Amino acid sequence: MFQVEPGGLLEGERLTIFRWIYDQVPQGYYVCPAVRLQDAFFRPKDTGLARFVLASSPLATTILDAVIVSLETGRIVAVVQQVGDERMGLIERTADDAGVPVIEGRPGNHIPWEKIIG
Repeated sequence: MFQVEPGGLLEGERLTIFRWIYDQVPQGYYVCPAVRLQDAFFRPKDTGLARFVLASSPLATTILDAVIVSLETGRIVAVVQQVGDERMGLIERTADDAGVPVIEGRPGNHIPWEKIIG
């Protein structure tokens, strides 16, 4: 149902990272490529000025290479990001606040799924 193959919207390093993570993701989980940090971790209910401030912040312009989502719960269980991304600090702080690990996007490396999903 959620078996999404890499498409034309991904290219270069992001496509390589997506294919690497897609090939390893355990059954019962799926990979969502190119997700805004804001969309992954914030559900703004505010309107007006508060919504404008959030939309114009780095949260709205930071793109995560991929998020891993549980099919059972719909929750994000991990974030995947290129090594050396200029906004890695923001990504790590936000993910840490949400209790979600960040996987460094180094294709070829083993991903410790047993630690990530238990």
